[in-house]
Amino acid sequence: MTNEPFGSLYFQLDSDGTESLTKLGRWAKVLGSINIVIGVSNLMFSLPYFLPDNDMNLFAIPTIGVAALLIYLGLQLTGSASHLRFALLNESDREFAAALNSIRKFLFISSLIYLGSLTIILTLVIIGSVLGIGFEELLKNETGPISI
Repeated sequence: MTNEPFGSLYFQLDSDGTESLTKLGRWAKVLGSINIVIGVSNLMFSLPYFLPDNDMNLFAIPTIGVAALLIYLGLQLTGSASHLRFALLNESDREFAAALNSIRKFLFISSLIYLGSLTIILTLVIIGSVLGIGFEELLKNETGPISI
């Protein structure tokens, strides 16, 4: 036994804990599969941007980046589901730690994506409100030809 705190971590699971981890593994596999399918379909829909007479080649770069990110996130979750299943069957602490690490990576990258998206949306709204772009229709108080 080492003197390091938390040198090893032991999990003693009863039937409720085993059932919870089994359900977590199933949902991780489902969500991972959904991410992979969305990423592959996103990649397939971005391929026409690379046709020779298409002027929208610039849009393919972020689309392919998002598709690759979705596929990576899906692989993290499906890998986590596999690690959880193996950990439950063989009572392996290392596989359980690997499953938690994969889930941690998924949550970290997802939170970065959410924060980045929120930052981009708020920046666009602020720029739009400062320049007055797109808000003319909201500011008009004129009644149209039809009133009820």
